[in-house]
Amino acid sequence: MVFSACMEPRTTDIHQIFSDLRSMPDVAEQTLPEPSAEALAWMPYHPDLNLWRKALRNADLSIPWVAEDVYLFSHPASLRAAQIGYAVDADGKPLAGWQDDWVVLGHALGDPIIGRLALAHIEVLFARHGEGSWKPQLLALRLEHLAAALHAWGDLFLRQHKQDVYDDTYALRPDFVEALRARIHEILPPEQANVFMQMVMD
Repeated sequence: MVFSACMEPRTTDIHQIFSDLRSMPDVAEQTLPEPSAEALAWMPYHPDLNLWRKALRNADLSIPWVAEDVYLFSHPASLRAAQIGYAVDADGKPLAGWQDDWVVLGHALGDPIIGRLALAHIEVLFARHGEGSWKPQLLALRLEHLAAALHAWGDLFLRQHKQDVYDDTYALRPDFVEALRARIHEILPPEQANVFMQMVMD
């Protein structure tokens, strides 16, 4: 089977990108009740975080990944709960090594996808858990770039090939990996594209 690397959508509108991603096979949206006053009061303020919530329609999204799904959170209650084990413990006490301007936006196999709030535009970081300390790597300079990279994954893995990308040992076939790498390098600079590919491969 030959995998083609086609161009990404021209739009950089995060709303349109997530709208199309939601329509892909096996992508699931979880709509939750209106957030409580307590959850809303907890929410950090950042214009890009508001944009993220609106683009995800204040719901949570699961995207089929290599082994398990990637989970993205935008509902205030889910975002607050997502910090447990990373930023805070089960009692809400801060955990060592977590920066005040980091917020968990999602995770892949328990490895957090982090929004860094200290800048004018939220940077997206990716970190491995279980290493004793957090050593996040830059995944995307903007939330829109993360959305576009996830869209490329979904278009290739879910829409075009319906997850049929594994060899007899259940490893990703090299031709799929190279097609995906080409797509991601159209969207992200080389270092960030390599971090995205680490999310897929490691």
